[in-house]
Amino acid sequence: MAQINLLKQKTVSQNFWERFPSLLVKILIFVVVVLIGYYAWLYLQVYNVEKSIAQEQRDLSVAGQQVSSIGNRNEIYTRQAQLQQLDGLISKHLYWSHIFPVLANVTLKKSSYSSIKITKDGIINLSVTVPDLDSVDKFIQVFDQPEFYQNFSNLKLGAFHQAGGNQPGFQFEATLDFNQAILKYQAPGSKSPQ
Repeated sequence: MAQINLLKQKTVSQNFWERFPSLLVKILIFVVVVLIGYYAWLYLQVYNVEKSIAQEQRDLSVAGQQVSSIGNRNEIYTRQAQLQQLDGLISKHLYWSHIFPVLANVTLKKSSYSSIKITKDGIINLSVTVPDLDSVDKFIQVFDQPEFYQNFSNLKLGAFHQAGGNQPGFQFEATLDFNQAILKYQAPGSKSPQ
């Protein structure tokens, strides 16, 4: 005959609720330990930062004492001020000779200039002599090249006539704008706007 178990059986939900308080306590203990570790790490970070700030302040104090102990300190300050003023003057000065190599790069070998007028506003007036009409066309086409129109633009031709005298060919007036940065001081080793 089959036996009947009359003892109360524990279900899964009853088993979970018996374990829940101990599980909750373990989780809370873990969170508290992590928080204590985090605050200890923050304390060490703050301590290290304060220590490095104190060291920097000591180094700054020592450097200040060394600077104040220099005997000819006023003369050094005077020379520094003079050098700053010289740098300002050099940067404002226009170097007209810088335009000639850049202009030579765009000049045809067959052409020549009888007069060159350059203004500080960025305009060049040229009297150009070329041997034939093909050279006039080539002279115009040079300024359409990307490596040259960054420095020269807005080419206008005028007063076109046949050259007389000992040099046969055609003579014309050309007016164009140039990049005014060409006239600025170029430090040795820096790339010039050519």
